[in-house]
Amino acid sequence: MQRDVCTQVEEFLRERHYKLTVPRREVIRILHESHTPLSVQEVYQQLQDIKADIASVYRTINLLCELGVLTRLDFQEKLYRYELSDPFTPHHHHLICKKCGNIENVFEQCLPAGFEEKIRQRSGFAIESHILEFYGVCETCSEQATSDP
Repeated sequence: MQRDVCTQVEEFLRERHYKLTVPRREVIRILHESHTPLSVQEVYQQLQDIKADIASVYRTINLLCELGVLTRLDFQEKLYRYELSDPFTPHHHHLICKKCGNIENVFEQCLPAGFEEKIRQRSGFAIESHILEFYGVCETCSEQATSDP
């Protein structure tokens, strides 16, 4: 795992009187190394040499969400997926294929500069964060559809 992320999370947890235990470190490592948000089951399946049951993984992920280390995402698929929150990973959005369910991270600038400030000025709404999701058909599924008779 990237030392900076681990150190950041460890300091963040210590400030809140929590420790970065081995299971927590492993969950963070798995999510950090993933190129897509993962479900609890997917995280559990990737745990290596850690004796943790699925309930422990749920508790760890829920705690890390409550503390703001992880973000819980709902891509309309009857399960939640998780990823590191913005303070611990570059801000990004997602492309979701409606055919195969593939999820891809997009790190492009999402909103024009000053857009959130315009919203605040017009509505008085203090934006803390946002999530932008694009639903469509991925390149692979598009190619399969055009090649099918």
